[in-house]
Amino acid sequence: MQGSLLRIIILGIASFFVYRYRFNLMNTIMGQPWLRKMAVRSFMKIPFVRDRMVGQMLRFQ
Repeated sequence: MQGSLLRIIILGIASFFVYRYRFNLMNTIMGQPWLRKMAVRSFMKIPFVRDRMVGQMLRFQ
C-alpha cells in the first residue's frame, strides 16, 4: 500500500514539473540533431500530418 502511494505521489510531482517546464524540455530535446531528426521522421509517418505538411509546402497557384 505504501509503495503504490509513494509511486502515485512521485508520478504526480514528476508530471507537475514536466508540465511546468515543458517548453524548456522541448527546446533541450529539439536542440539535439539526432533527436530532432527522429521526431520529424516519426511525425512524417503519420498520414494526416504528412499530407497536411506536403500540401502546405507544395502549394500550386
